[in-house]
Amino acid sequence: MIRQANLAACKIFDAERSMLVSRNFSSYLQTTSRLSFESFLGAVFEGGDKKVLEADIWCSARPKCSVRMEAMASEDKRECRVIIEDVTEQKRIEAEKERLMARLERANSNLSNFAYIVSHDLKAPLCSISNMADVLLLDTTKGNYSDVKKQLNLIQARAKRLYAMIEGILEYSKLGEVCGNPVEVDLKQLLRQLFEMVVPKKGLTLKIEDELPRVFVDKDRISQVFQNLVSNAVKFMDKPDGCVRIGCRRTNGSLRFSVADNGPGIEEKYFGKIFEIFQTLSPRDTIEGTGLGLTIVKKIVENFGGRVWVESEVGKGSTFYFTLPLEVLDMPKGGVNPTKILP
Repeated sequence: MIRQANLAACKIFDAERSMLVSRNFSSYLQTTSRLSFESFLGAVFEGGDKKVLEADIWCSARPKCSVRMEAMASEDKRECRVIIEDVTEQKRIEAEKERLMARLERANSNLSNFAYIVSHDLKAPLCSISNMADVLLLDTTKGNYSDVKKQLNLIQARAKRLYAMIEGILEYSKLGEVCGNPVEVDLKQLLRQLFEMVVPKKGLTLKIEDELPRVFVDKDRISQVFQNLVSNAVKFMDKPDGCVRIGCRRTNGSLRFSVADNGPGIEEKYFGKIFEIFQTLSPRDTIEGTGLGLTIVKKIVENFGGRVWVESEVGKGSTFYFTLPLEVLDMPKGGVNPTKILP
């Protein structure tokens, strides 16, 4: 029970002294801090040293107020003196610092990945072009022109792949850390437009299984996500009666989308690898692509504050899931919730 309170305490709790005195102090603590305070109070009365506790309190003036308490019991251990300091702004600054440090770590990780790409993935097609040019030069020097057209076609194919990889890197680098320009998007209409652009294989059907909502979201980015997932499903389909199904469910404060197919499936050991930059499970000369599609999907979804994963069974098909949070809590100052559900 509170016996005395000065003006500074009244200001922190946004209450008159008469309202504070004689009240149970723990009634001002948020539920998650009450057990910690009880243990803290027990430690204060048991020992003679000063104890320190940080806790969140209920305050009518602010939605969340954090305080740092220093307490020491009186000689008779019948009461204790508590010095309270408002550390709300300090906590906010620390949280912002942690967020920025996390962004810096991600940026450093991306930089390391790009260094690897330049030294390995981009070097491979360049070496291939150089080697084929050497063979072509040697053959023509000897007067052997029978394979010239074949070699030139291969050089052209490698050059196009290298160009596509560079374009992919530029596209990936433009994604940044957050998604902006949110607008009202009818996802059902968006998917229908996407289906019109996708050239399906003979016998392949595209279905929307659930009622898709209208959302407030970055239209270009969400289009990229669906386009890459649907295009992948179509590209790798190996059955004459192929089917790609789009679904949506509300779960745990998020919208969970699914893009399912009955294609060749993926072995579990590759579930993580397929989201890495320039990773593809098919020979590059068999399936056209750079291996950047799923990497871009992962980047965009994580920028939205969601996550993406795959479940698959070899021979029976794959289902790619991704979530969009209904509320984005830690948006930067002035930021806009990118996934607001519209009525």
